Amino acid sequence: MDLSGGGPGILSVTGSLTVTGSGSFVTAADAYVSMSGSEAQSLSISGDAPADLEIDNAAGVTLTGSDLDFATTGGTLMLTSGALNTGDNAVILSHGGTGSQGYRRVDGVVNGNVQKYIETSEANPNRIEFPTGSANGDYRPIAVTFNDPAGDIGDIQTWNGVVGDADILMSVSYGGESPGGTNGLPITTQDSEGSDLSIGRYPDFHWSVMSNPTVSPSVDYDVEVQAANYDNFENEDIERTRLIRRADGSEDNFWILTSPASADNDNYAISATEPVAVSRGAVGAISQNGVLFTFGLEQNMVAAEMAPLTLNAGNSEDVDLLSVFSGGDESYTYECSSSEAGAATVACAADVLTVTAVAAGTADVTVVATDGFGDTATAMVSVTVNPAFAAGSALADVTVNAGAADVDLEVSGIHVGGTSTYSYAAFSDDPAVVAVSVAGSVVTHTFGVPGAAEVTVTATDSEGDEVEAVFTVTVNAGVSVAVALDDLELTQGEESDVDVSATFEGGTGTLSVSAASADGTVVGVAIDGTTVTVSGLAAYVGGVDTGSIDVTVTATDSLGGTTSDTFSVLVNPVLGAVSGGGAVSAFDAALILNEFLGKSDPALTAKQLVAADFDEDTDVDPYDAYLVYVAAGGVPKGSNSLANIASDLAFGETSQDGRIVSIPVMVTGDVSNAVAISFQTKIDPAFASIVEVVNNTDWMMVSDISEDGTVRIAAIGSEALSSDGVVATININVPETFTAFTLSGEGAVNNNTISAIDDVELLEIPDTFALDGNYPNPFNPTTTIQFDLPETAEVEIHVFDMIGRQVMSTPAQTFGAGAKRSVQVNASQLASGSYFYRIVAKMKSSVAVDTGRMTLVK
Repeated sequence: MDLSGGGPGILSVTGSLTVTGSGSFVTAADAYVSMSGSEAQSLSISGDAPADLEIDNAAGVTLTGSDLDFATTGGTLMLTSGALNTGDNAVILSHGGTGSQGYRRVDGVVNGNVQKYIETSEANPNRIEFPTGSANGDYRPIAVTFNDPAGDIGDIQTWNGVVGDADILMSVSYGGESPGGTNGLPITTQDSEGSDLSIGRYPDFHWSVMSNPTVSPSVDYDVEVQAANYDNFENEDIERTRLIRRADGSEDNFWILTSPASADNDNYAISATEPVAVSRGAVGAISQNGVLFTFGLEQNMVAAEMAPLTLNAGNSEDVDLLSVFSGGDESYTYECSSSEAGAATVACAADVLTVTAVAAGTADVTVVATDGFGDTATAMVSVTVNPAFAAGSALADVTVNAGAADVDLEVSGIHVGGTSTYSYAAFSDDPAVVAVSVAGSVVTHTFGVPGAAEVTVTATDSEGDEVEAVFTVTVNAGVSVAVALDDLELTQGEESDVDVSATFEGGTGTLSVSAASADGTVVGVAIDGTTVTVSGLAAYVGGVDTGSIDVTVTATDSLGGTTSDTFSVLVNPVLGAVSGGGAVSAFDAALILNEFLGKSDPALTAKQLVAADFDEDTDVDPYDAYLVYVAAGGVPKGSNSLANIASDLAFGETSQDGRIVSIPVMVTGDVSNAVAISFQTKIDPAFASIVEVVNNTDWMMVSDISEDGTVRIAAIGSEALSSDGVVATININVPETFTAFTLSGEGAVNNNTISAIDDVELLEIPDTFALDGNYPNPFNPTTTIQFDLPETAEVEIHVFDMIGRQVMSTPAQTFGAGAKRSVQVNASQLASGSYFYRIVAKMKSSVAVDTGRMTLVK
């Protein structure tokens, strides 16, 4: 059955009841009540306590009205979650000995008063537990164990209570506040290792225990306390902790050790924040007026070492004394003093030490802290007082031209006194005129547009004091480039005058102009007023292309403001002088031929290619080599213009000597002006290998044979060819199994490109006619007759039976000279059997006849 609601109510319970709201209950002795929910509840019981009451509410349940008495009914309190707050009432638990404490607990506590009636005659120790704790549910129980219950409890005056005849009514309450009082503290004792131990502090919670009748000092009992979630205990030492007690009623009552002997203190820690203190053979009575128990903590008041202080005269600095002193009850009073009041004075108030610097010098400051238990600790700090931080030298105004280079200004002299180290900051009220940046004690000025700006430099010492220096920066219009200078190209040995009078403008006063070459061995410069004379001295240095050389012209005004303009000068070689000299040579012609064939090593540079293009048609070819060649002989450029001529290239008639086949390359047509040729063909290495290229003229010739069979030829002559003729012969080596192939080629005469040269077919030429027979043989129904021809011929085949009758023939076919020529014969119209065939080859010089035999099998 559930009862829920927001207001109080009265309910008589004879069975079981789960309560999620607050209310009053009339219960029977066998009732079961569960207090659960998510909000704080109140509980008021009218009549006997229920047989079982479960507290399962993290928000807490508050007992109102009257006590919750389980001793009368013999019921059980179940603490599942949260706190049962008793207020002025009490929870009275039945007690049946060590194994029957009258409650069961999962995670709850009783915050307030817990009572137990104690009656026993057993000889074994009797542990009496009280499941107390804080209002927020922290489990902080206390237990008293009578070590000789039969002897000790039986000696206590019998007290007749409301529940049978009990020997003792013991009451415990947990207090979540400081127990107060310092009388008897600190207590000097020893730890378990025999080291001195001073107990002088306690936490802000305690337990109050009362007994009716009084438990006399002669009774042998132990006391055990536990505190979950005691966060402040994390920095304490459980072995240097003692359970202490004093009589309730007055804070002037003496604190004593619950068990004075170190061996009787059996402490341990469940975790760093959950200590357990156990006192064996506790001393002192537990009276009806009550005894307070709590953790006794070590009197460990200490002072940390204070870092030295440095101040400027006139300044003060505060020190948090709670960062210096620790331990004790942390409620300190202070006494502070200075060894030299002329240097520094001191004052202590509200946990703060204030040091005031008076004048340059040193002082030792002493602070004595005293806690509420009278314990003291002393800390000392040395104080150095430096002279006051003040302004030093002024900074001079600055005047520059726009575009001037950055100016670095050392500003460390703008202050005196203070405490090192120093830092600097700078500010410009017009960054467009001058922008400022700081590195160390150097302020860098970066100048912008013309105008005036005020710059403020601030120096700060390590104490935070500041001084300022202010100065003005004026930026005038600077020297600038009005008209950029053009780049130049010169031929080696050439000069050019460059007028720079209109190149620059602005600045202050008369401009002076200077000029410099980046490499005076390549480009020379000289200046006369505003005229710069540039000389092309060398196109190459040590055979290396010089590239473009920068010439820089600089203008300087009366303030030293400068600006520069740079132009590049490219020195080209003399036309045709590929090797870089001042005149052409036959060697230059050879260089051009090699470049044309791709054989230059190293390849010609861009400048060399310009020099090699003698006819200036943007193409470097053998005709350029010819022109250079004749120019080297003293013929002026242009006097031998032989570009447009009517000549061609052609293959000549090939010849064969053994395995060597010679392929002539000829110039045909009007060769009277033919002075240069280029030629290219490709011979597949699968058909033949190239042996050599033979020069058949007195011309200068260069050839190149590539691995893929490409043959390239370039040749020039000082005089034209006298007639058609072979200029070069390509000798190749053909294999014994000769395969016919065709060659094509291309080239040029002078600089006239010939798109294609008529192909030439290369064949193996037999010396004589020969019949190689037919195959297959026997056959059905076709066979091939193979033969060699030394020259072109018309070939016929005649077939005869075995008695000499002609049974078939083939039409005449023309075949070119060559080996392994063949005719196919189809004998499908003939009957099986043997036949003779006759081959007739009608050549220009003769007629060849031969006979063979073949067999047809169907």
